[in-house]
Amino acid sequence: MAKSQKPENQESKKAPSFGGLGCFLFILIIIAAGIVAYPYYKDYLNLPEITITPPVKPPTEQPPSELVLEQYDCLPVYYYNGDAQFFVPIHLPIESENEPIDIRAKKVLDKIIAGPPVDGLMKIIPDGTKINSVKTDGDLVIVDLSSDIISYGGGSTWERGIVRSIVLSLTELPGIRRVQFLIDGKQVEYLPQGTIISKPMSRERGPNSNEYMPEGKTSGYLYYLERTGRYIVPVYWVWDGDKADPAAKLKALYSPPVPPLSNSLISPAPSGIRIEKCEIKRDKLTLIIDHHDFASAFHKLSAIKFLKATLLTLHQFQSFTKIDIRVGDETNNRPIWTYSTFADLKNIEIPPKCYNTLNVSMKPIV
Repeated sequence: MAKSQKPENQESKKAPSFGGLGCFLFILIIIAAGIVAYPYYKDYLNLPEITITPPVKPPTEQPPSELVLEQYDCLPVYYYNGDAQFFVPIHLPIESENEPIDIRAKKVLDKIIAGPPVDGLMKIIPDGTKINSVKTDGDLVIVDLSSDIISYGGGSTWERGIVRSIVLSLTELPGIRRVQFLIDGKQVEYLPQGTIISKPMSRERGPNSNEYMPEGKTSGYLYYLERTGRYIVPVYWVWDGDKADPAAKLKALYSPPVPPLSNSLISPAPSGIRIEKCEIKRDKLTLIIDHHDFASAFHKLSAIKFLKATLLTLHQFQSFTKIDIRVGDETNNRPIWTYSTFADLKNIEIPPKCYNTLNVSMKPIV
């Protein structure tokens, strides 16, 4: 039987050596002695004082959110959609509602002149336009602009858009009903394309009202969606039915817009939705709606825009502070908040004041 052999790399055990350990201990003693002696000799050696500052941990940044903007007050600034020829209110945050009205009017004008902060809307104020002054007198705001305001390249539609954008935006300020234009301090009778600005201008029936509205019907505000679905657009329009019946107005909103509105606007409601009950008593809205497949009805439309457009349209009909919105029929229904799409909207503001706030990081107007 062959004898087992020791592996070639195995060495016989040796007694431990303390040479390396001794050197290490000697170095430690020298370092310790230096630390003890440093306070006594640093002045002699004229060494600078050393201060170590720990790194500061940067604050955690919150991602931009639509809800962040609603911590502030907001003002609608009306920008022009040239393709649809409608004005879209974009609600920009402001720092305080307690500022003098002329200062707030100046801030709104600054935003109009700067142009829309989002794509899809037009900058119609000519570059170089300056604000000479903004003054208020009761319900009138007097706006003095530089002559650059008339250096636009468009025709009469463009000119009316400039005037309308300013009038609509400024008359959203509390107490302001009229706007008087001055050009370099002088009152001008006409703009180059014939728009009369010699007298104070008001918003008349409101934004986006057709000059040739059908007669013999009920009229008021309907809050449709711009065709891409990005913005809610207030439209002064007509519908069939008793002017005291909120369900008739809501039926018009939930139906596809008729010409000429159909080229640029869409209903905020999914196709096939039904109004089972709609009434406003005292300060409470009760609304029961139904759909053959309500759980998936809003896969193409925004639930929050649907709800805001509904509340805005009905609030223009009659004010209310409480809502009870249900899904089903009058005998078998449940609150709309039980659907996941609407679950986070239970505490929605009535009426929705900042309904076109931007889902981007923005600083308030200061």
